[in-house]
Amino acid sequence: MANCQSIAPKNSGGGGDVFSLNRTTAHITRRANFKQIAPGFVAKKTVMNRIRTVIDGNTAVDRYRRCAFEGSQRVTAAILSEQYRADVSSPDDSVELDLTNNDHVKNRFWRQDNIRFNKAVRTDSKNGTLSKHGKWAMRFSRWAHHANGITELGAAPTGMTQKCIKIMSNPKFDDKTERGHWRIFGSLFAVFTTVTLTGKFLSETLGRMGTWASASLQKDASFLAASFSTIAAAASLFSLAFAGCSAIAAAKAPLDKRLVDSIQGNKSKHIERLYLILNDAKNKPTAQTLLMKAMKRGVGKDYRLSDKTPILLHRLMSDVKAADSHTVAIQAMEKTIGSYLTEVDPTGCTTGELLDPKTSNSELLRRENHLVALTNLIEHSAIDGNKDAIFRDTRNSIERGFEKLHEGAPEKRLGCKLLKFIGANKIAERAALKASPEYLEMKEARRKNPLFAHKYYRSAQNILDKSHQYGPVTVYLTRAAEFCRVVNHSILLSFNYQLTRPIAWLSGRITEGALKIPNSRCTSFSIGRFLSSATWAVVEVLVFMSLARGDGIGFNGREADTAVKFPLHIPVGTVSIPISIISTAAQMLVVAVPALIFMGAAKIALEIEGWKGNVERSTQNLHKRRQVMEGWS
Repeated sequence: MANCQSIAPKNSGGGGDVFSLNRTTAHITRRANFKQIAPGFVAKKTVMNRIRTVIDGNTAVDRYRRCAFEGSQRVTAAILSEQYRADVSSPDDSVELDLTNNDHVKNRFWRQDNIRFNKAVRTDSKNGTLSKHGKWAMRFSRWAHHANGITELGAAPTGMTQKCIKIMSNPKFDDKTERGHWRIFGSLFAVFTTVTLTGKFLSETLGRMGTWASASLQKDASFLAASFSTIAAAASLFSLAFAGCSAIAAAKAPLDKRLVDSIQGNKSKHIERLYLILNDAKNKPTAQTLLMKAMKRGVGKDYRLSDKTPILLHRLMSDVKAADSHTVAIQAMEKTIGSYLTEVDPTGCTTGELLDPKTSNSELLRRENHLVALTNLIEHSAIDGNKDAIFRDTRNSIERGFEKLHEGAPEKRLGCKLLKFIGANKIAERAALKASPEYLEMKEARRKNPLFAHKYYRSAQNILDKSHQYGPVTVYLTRAAEFCRVVNHSILLSFNYQLTRPIAWLSGRITEGALKIPNSRCTSFSIGRFLSSATWAVVEVLVFMSLARGDGIGFNGREADTAVKFPLHIPVGTVSIPISIISTAAQMLVVAVPALIFMGAAKIALEIEGWKGNVERSTQNLHKRRQVMEGWS
């Protein structure tokens, strides 16, 4: 059972994908805030580990995948709830639900989260089989997606530039290693130059366009327009406008037979995968505990049993345990989900007593969110990892262009050609060998083989993952270097993103609380990007840029009155290096220096303290407050 796989139907919501039970259980373990510490054992994550996970967040493509998966799951919830209502209204007859004319299913299907990355809708649109309104709904939604890609460019120009440099050098190289820290440090100089020159070009170009305005007004306006944050805010506004147009067109779009077949296939896929995971966990108490802990964060106390198990999970697990065949279990699960989504009592004790869709919108939406909390553990980007082109935005397309330069035979890649051009033929041959797929596969296999553990004991990743094999000073210094790297990449480099997240979360809560409709992740994040980018653009202009010009805060006085000198001058012997605080790359360079120092000191400490060998972690050596239990299998 551990290797069960289920292939998604053709033209499913986000493209074909392969389901892996092993990867699903590993993901559920992570979502439950546990990690494997020894063969057969898991331990609760440390507070620092959980904080880091929250700070890191996810990438834009991960968000796109999650939008697509959740959008599809909500359509499944609508189908099962409507089918249950139809069965209750006609208990003696078998009711064939007409999905093409069902308002609830249509509303869930034409949501932005579902259609923006829906391959079935896009295929029908290209083939000309989609209705006129459906075609425009899809078209506007894709334009919103590409506008959002420009938002990502404006919100993180430094991050994209650094990512492209990483792709061109060696995309498989781990940033946590000592050489990874050196590469980050070196690339920041190139990033600083690129972003600064781009901003200067925009400022000079846009500053000469307004010949009708006074010279001072031209410069102030060009500062504002040239701000990357302003570009991000404007693109977010366009994305929201296109999404609104898409929603208007979608309200008049029908569900044709081809689309109905697609969503029915997705429904079968969701239930089948849910069955696979529950059937694997039904005789494993620890697995059931991990499932409960992973799901309960999305379920309120009133919808959990005394042992904190969500009622929905308990009912579905009971169905799987009681069923004597796969078919019977699937049918029982579909009925249970329909009952949970529609009946007054979530425990199923009020058969036939259904919630009124007109007066109980909040309760119905709350139950639907509980189902999504469960299915998200199974149908998640970390599992499916779909790389379909439908998820790419403007920024991803640019990165993909750099990736193509690095593809093909290693000796024909741009980096190797440049090395050969300058006469470094041996270095080029060695670089080509280390970049070949065969070498990378061999290296990964050797890293996992205990016989080669002594070859990788100096690796920073090995020190972080297997800290029990090293001395305390080595571990602390390596963690300090990793902390600096996380600050660089997840805070300084992602400041706009970190500011966006709470706004997007609040937007989602307002949508569900006030409008009584499911939160659209696409729309909420665009709202968050707009408000955060607009706020940061105003701060840049009225504070940083104003101070840099010597006009005080908000252009209200001379620099001498603020006691702040821009750019900052760092004395290095007899010279003084000007550093602009506006530059993200400059800020990151300041943090990258101690990261390199900590990593170098960790290597020295490793030579002094030594390596204890490839020993397994003992559960007795863990902190007494860390919960330890057997793993899933």
